[in-house]
Amino acid sequence: MDKWIETAMQAVNEQITQEFNKEPIKTLGEIILLLKSQPQDNRVDLDFDSSYDLFRLNSYRGYYQYLALDYNNTQGTQLKPNNTVSQVLKLFEDAEGREFTGYKGGEFLMHSKTIVFVSPYSTASERMLVDIKKKPKNVTVICTKIHVESDSI
Repeated sequence: MDKWIETAMQAVNEQITQEFNKEPIKTLGEIILLLKSQPQDNRVDLDFDSSYDLFRLNSYRGYYQYLALDYNNTQGTQLKPNNTVSQVLKLFEDAEGREFTGYKGGEFLMHSKTIVFVSPYSTASERMLVDIKKKPKNVTVICTKIHVESDSI
């Protein structure tokens, strides 16, 4: 890769990192710790819609070096829900140290400091994963917040 392009990409990545450091977005390592502290049999819901019961992780469409928790509904599919805390925890644990393919290519290594969005595959929703909380009736909720980009990026 051309040295100038590499330097420019590093500068942009530093700006992006600074932008998200101002936000309450959680990292992969933080999410694993939060999920470990939850009752493992609890059902996992998203704070904006509790009908989703199928989760997977992808490289985030907005910034490929980050993760996205993708969600879907198993209605009308042959797939079984994977929406207990223990199942979602396994998804995140399996992502640590693994390479994910970016939406338009490239391999991106995910690690404990990788930040996580909540977004369907191929979408850059700007919805950040900001917390995980226990609720009544055996439910654990993934709390999100929409990121509003500043003019500095």
